[in-house]
Amino acid sequence: MIALMVMSGTAARGGVFEPEHLEIMKRVFNDACLDRGISHEGQEAQNLAEAIVLLFQPAS
Repeated sequence: MIALMVMSGTAARGGVFEPEHLEIMKRVFNDACLDRGISHEGQEAQNLAEAIVLLFQPAS
């Protein structure tokens, strides 16, 4: 849930993502949480979600 809020917050600040990109980021987040053994809630999950969003930002 936190990941979706982070991703939605980024979209609200002008970083609009295509639906397929959101789906990819969601899968990456879920897989990374599983690999790391962390829940989808909490600070570690939020940091992970923010890092994933940053990686998907277009190069400027």
